[in-house]
Amino acid sequence: MKIDVFLYGYYGFSQLRAILYRLLTGIRFRSVGKNLKIFGARTMNIGDGLSLGDACWIHAVTKYKGVEYSPSLNIGDDVSFSDSVHVSCINEIRIGSGTLIGSGVYIGDHSHGSTNLSPADRLIPPALRPLAEAAPILIGDNVWIGDGARILAGSVIPDGSIVGANSVVKAKFTEPGVIAGAPASMKRRFFK
Repeated sequence: MKIDVFLYGYYGFSQLRAILYRLLTGIRFRSVGKNLKIFGARTMNIGDGLSLGDACWIHAVTKYKGVEYSPSLNIGDDVSFSDSVHVSCINEIRIGSGTLIGSGVYIGDHSHGSTNLSPADRLIPPALRPLAEAAPILIGDNVWIGDGARILAGSVIPDGSIVGANSVVKAKFTEPGVIAGAPASMKRRFFK
């Protein structure tokens, strides 16, 4: 009966998965949902207390189609990913401490090929194109990113900002506020 209390009472399965993943990767997770995919953990710097929902995919890409990369993926303390968050890094992604990321969010610092394609490039399937247009993504501390948002290469989101659900961010913001839309723009600035 004590095993039942351990499994179902004090510790849920997400905490048990966190312990297992910590042993495998050295990352101090708070909780880990089902079906986690994590690649390139040795190149990541992840703070304490990362919580992951179900079906998250975190990828520091070190090699793709024969090309080697040196990704820098940094996640602060006490960050929470909801379900189905996908992070893909070949350059640099920084996610500040205390950040909350909603379900179905994509954060990627590159594209599958250039967005300025020649006629010959358009004949190559996107999955076979080299990764391109890499630029750092910097997300500050205590940011809330709403469900379904897309944070693309070159984006900067200041501390304490809110990114609206389903927004597409590909811009550098210098002041905290509500960032929303597709393409995203500053909807309301927060006063300091």
